[in-house]
Amino acid sequence: AELAAAAVATPELRFCSDDGVMIWSEPRGLAAGNPWPQYSMHRGRLQMVLLEAVRRALGSDRVLTGHHLDGFEQNADRVVARFVDRRSGTAVGEYEGEVLVGADGLHSVLRRSFVHDEGPPRYSGLLLWRGA
Repeated sequence: AELAAAAVATPELRFCSDDGVMIWSEPRGLAAGNPWPQYSMHRGRLQMVLLEAVRRALGSDRVLTGHHLDGFEQNADRVVARFVDRRSGTAVGEYEGEVLVGADGLHSVLRRSFVHDEGPPRYSGLLLWRGA
């Protein structure tokens, strides 16, 4: 319900020429026969809706923002992640769990620990590619 209130239901995707002539269209969500709607919204707004939902489900003290992964150690069944304050660089603590999910974007510290020689991003020729 919160997602629906924060977004716009998208019943159709259209590509038009620069003078407004429709080139191609395709139904989306419920209009395409799917059992769920498709929503369109700004990525920042989606992040805030998800953040608030997680805070309600887990408690606001379980979600830490402004932190940067500094490193981690793992054994057969546990992982310990070390974090620093993004602004000051000061160590803020270690957190232990069964998994460590890297959702830290283009310059992922976690991915870099597994793919050492990845190099800088390469331009693919695409201007925009987003979706969730």
